[in-house]
Amino acid sequence: MSNINPVRKYLTVLSGQGISVPPELFRYLTALESLQEAAETLISSADDTGCDASLTVVDSGYLKQVRNQIFELDRPLEATGEVSIQLTLSTLDRFGELYGEIRPALSTAAISEILSIAVHAANIHGKGFYLGDVLDELVESLETRDLLNHQGELDLSKCTVEVTFDVDTSDGLQDPDLGAAVHALTGRRVLIDRTHVAGASALHMNTSYPNASKYGIPEVATIQGAKALASHFGLEHSALELATEDTGDDSADQVVLTVRMPATAVYLGGMSLVRDVADRKLPIGFDQLNADERINFVNQCVKTQFSEPAI
Repeated sequence: MSNINPVRKYLTVLSGQGISVPPELFRYLTALESLQEAAETLISSADDTGCDASLTVVDSGYLKQVRNQIFELDRPLEATGEVSIQLTLSTLDRFGELYGEIRPALSTAAISEILSIAVHAANIHGKGFYLGDVLDELVESLETRDLLNHQGELDLSKCTVEVTFDVDTSDGLQDPDLGAAVHALTGRRVLIDRTHVAGASALHMNTSYPNASKYGIPEVATIQGAKALASHFGLEHSALELATEDTGDDSADQVVLTVRMPATAVYLGGMSLVRDVADRKLPIGFDQLNADERINFVNQCVKTQFSEPAI
């Protein structure tokens, strides 16, 4: 039984969360799996000969298969000499402001081709010539690298967005108004589909607490406590950074969390949009729903009503 599958499943999960996984890595796993199968077949052929331990005979055909699979592992690098480079590309929202990012892994040849077309387009634009053909060529090149979908649009499933929201340490994310978070780059109000919170990446946690000499330092103001809180919400926290502040007064704890989420789970807008939809769709007002119903309604609004104009 192959032990490659757990690795492939893990990478697939990462890809589904908007984390770029180079396609070459999946191809390498496939080649490695083929090598493992060829090696197991070779070993079985040796066992089937019935020879004693002093002289083991193996099938030459199976031995050749193992050799070919080893060559297959080396072939991509040998044939192209290319190394994939992890890029971070910014995306813009419908207001033309920075919104999120995608993190593709492209070969140097692909990067060179895209930049060459872009420079050519800029040169043609500078001369006032028709841009249609060169832009079509650029779109085709971007589609080939999966940077755009086949409609020539950005694939939101590959885009991530950083959002910030206050965390009520007494009830966590159960307050439905926490569906109204803040876009970390622009400060604009956003709505989030909280079914995507679990598995998102916790990036920063800013924690302020009252007079430590009087009340002591709360657990959430330690890196262990911060990671425990992130784990409670189902957040991945391997890169979590913690900043703390002793306010020196008698104010309550305040925790502000910044997470990276799939763009498909984020919509630019506030709770007033949700209430407007509720007034049109529901027999009772939004505020008449119980807490779980309000949370689910916000999630559904982001998934359906607000998904198209997210960027």
